Amino acid sequence: MSPEAHGRAAALLAAARARRRPLPGLPPDCRPETLADAYAIQNLVVKGLGAPVGWKVGATSQGAQKLLATDEPFRGRLIEGHCHRSPATLSRADFFLGIVEIEHAFRMARDLPPLGAPYDAAAVVTAVEAHLPAFEIIDSRYTEWTTRGALQLIADNGVGGSFVMGEPWRGWRHVDLARHPVAIVRNGSQVSVGSGERVLGHPLKSLAWLANDLASSGLGLRAGDIVTTGSCADIIAAEAEDLFVGDFGTLGRVELRFDA
Repeated sequence: MSPEAHGRAAALLAAARARRRPLPGLPPDCRPETLADAYAIQNLVVKGLGAPVGWKVGATSQGAQKLLATDEPFRGRLIEGHCHRSPATLSRADFFLGIVEIEHAFRMARDLPPLGAPYDAAAVVTAVEAHLPAFEIIDSRYTEWTTRGALQLIADNGVGGSFVMGEPWRGWRHVDLARHPVAIVRNGSQVSVGSGERVLGHPLKSLAWLANDLASSGLGLRAGDIVTTGSCADIIAAEAEDLFVGDFGTLGRVELRFDA
């Protein structure tokens, strides 16, 4: 694909956001054909959204990969202005999908540069400053988004919507995140439970995957970056006036309300 085609795709996705009209998909003349195309479009989309403050990893569970017809994760950017402190109140009308995911997130203490790759879970853990209990609200600018294919989803910033984070906790390293239970509570009722094992076997494996994937493109994680690692439980579609609590037990909680 040419740079001009990348630009056309990014412009269509930007217009879908601005006009609140989802696309049936990107037209054939600017539909990404490779991962490089998809991330080139994503970079242009992100430039129009605001300053990046970190990264999100998607399709980290077998269920998500089956749903989206991919055999590997993908990445997107977390954007300033779309990242919120708990308790947060967001408008349901701002989202096409408004699907809530409960996720382990991390704030980085130091860089993980491309020259240090490959990284494994043991290597990335030393670069983490704190754990953050988090909700990601996934959203798509496509109709029938699960059938658009991973490349079009990547172009659309990896179905990124918004991100809500609880209080950072630095004493998390003694917790087995793979087995540690988490739960989504909606309007006082528990609606989804899971653990970090659903995230590539362990959330730190997701973080290592991101560091290595970025390194393959000559990029790296930076000190201060926030990284959310993928859904630990079943996803829940939000409605107006829903109140969500993400219960991480000893790791804290995160709270999100949707107004009408």
